This record gives sequence, C-alpha cells and structure tokens, in this order.
Amino acid sequence: MMVLVMALGMLATSVAGGLALASQTERHIAGTYRRTVQLGYLADGTAERVVAVLEARQLWDDVPGSLTVGVVTTDDRRQARTAELNRSLATRFPMGADTPRWRLVATVEQEDAAVSAWVADDPADRDGDPGVDGNGVVVVRVEARTGRGALRVVEVHVALEASGMRRLSWREVW
Repeated sequence: MMVLVMALGMLATSVAGGLALASQTERHIAGTYRRTVQLGYLADGTAERVVAVLEARQLWDDVPGSLTVGVVTTDDRRQARTAELNRSLATRFPMGADTPRWRLVATVEQEDAAVSAWVADDPADRDGDPGVDGNGVVVVRVEARTGRGALRVVEVHVALEASGMRRLSWREVW
C-alpha cells in the first residue's frame, strides 16, 4: 500500500511539473508574439511618419538625396545594414548610374527596439542619379528589430501626382 501511495505521489509531482513547464512555455510564446505584433505597429507607425513628411513636400526632386525625418543616428550597425541593402539593390537592379541607393532618413530607439527608415529612388526613374527623383516615385523601407533578433520590415511605394501624394503599395517584407 505504501508503494502505491508513493507512486501516486511521484506521478502527481511529475504531472504538476509538466504543467508548470507547459505554462511557462506558453507565457514565453505569448510574450514573443505580443512583442512581434508591437514591432509591426512600430514599423508601420514609422513608415507612416516618413510618408507624412513626404506628403507635406511640394517637390520630391531631392528626396532620395537629402530627406531627413527627425534625428538620424548612424552607427556601425546601421551603416553596415545600409551597405548590405544597397548591395542587394545593385544585385536586383544592376542599372549602372540608375541603380537605386538606400539612404537612412530616420532612426528611432524605443525600449529594446531599434527602428531604421530608408528612402530610395525607384528603379524606373532612369534619370542617371539615384540621389534625384525624376518621376515622382520613391520607396520607403522601415525595419524594426529587437536585441533578441525579432524583425518586422515594411516597404511603401509612394508617388507624387498633380492631385497630391498617392500610396502605390504598402507591404510587409518577409
């Protein structure tokens, strides 16, 4: 009888330990999901801020070469990321002098998240200068990431038309 009681006690302890571990894992998964959703909102909000600054401008001639939104903090990590993005553009759109170039235009530091926003001329511009917009279309890219590696990326294509600014596309990049 004593052996049976001890066996049932060990079984109950094992089940309780397993439930505690499962509960802790679920809390971790829920927290990670919540933070990823927050990163998405942070990326969208930053993209919206950059788009609002673009919308307030009458001319976009110099946007790819001189636009700045707020304070831009350039560190080694952001410079390396900008260079990496530009290498990717040069591979995807090898158009010589017309190859678009990402330029860092906004940075945001918030708790454990870092947000960077870039602007580039669109590949169809064909004016020979990636720092000048000749057709009224630019691309905004925003990356929000945590120190633990979570990442959300948003790209927005916008066009300046006679009637005002128009969003051509707004998408999350995977």
